Amino acid sequence: MKISRFNKDCGNSVDMNIMDGYLFDFPTNVVELQKEAADFFLQMLLRLQKNLRSAFYFLQPLRVKRKSVIS
Repeated sequence: MKISRFNKDCGNSVDMNIMDGYLFDFPTNVVELQKEAADFFLQMLLRLQKNLRSAFYFLQPLRVKRKSVIS
């Protein structure tokens, strides 16, 4: 990846980056979670990942060989 332009702003709550016109902002605040909440979020992420994989499998375009016909 060749980056021709990069601008970074490190703030108290958001880290903002602009690379070639694309904006990426990341929250930098940290909060403490209970163990039950962290386990719940991890389980939901794993289920979501599994569901997305199966959804993307069915959404892949059909690959059909096309023949050129010259008339």
